[in-house]
Amino acid sequence: MQDVPKFVIVVPVTDNGRILLYRSKRGWELPGGKIEDETPEKAAIRELKEECGIEASIEDLKYVGEIYDKGVKGVIYALKIDENTPIKRGAKLFKTLPSTLSYPAHETLAIIYAAIAVLRKGESNGRS
Repeated sequence: MQDVPKFVIVVPVTDNGRILLYRSKRGWELPGGKIEDETPEKAAIRELKEECGIEASIEDLKYVGEIYDKGVKGVIYALKIDENTPIKRGAKLFKTLPSTLSYPAHETLAIIYAAIAVLRKGESNGRS
């Protein structure tokens, strides 16, 4: 297995649990892609901008974990977004996942649930 991360996935989530996906040639998918001579965080920020039109900072990203696809390592981040965040045409907020996903629903859901858990844990750590 590859030990150096080669791709990133970002899970943008609103307070009411809507997930931001973008329409690729293969179908709807989470923002992300190849790491191009940059840190995983910078790749995540670049992919968010390119695919969804969202401006984010490294501090906005929450590390979720690592994932392997065909032996290639990737990094997953969660991002809390506002319901009214302006998004690029071709991106859309979903309450339920569309049937035309690029990747199997069970894999996409596992990534989304892990990201939501990280965001919720971060919220509970900040409360007294």
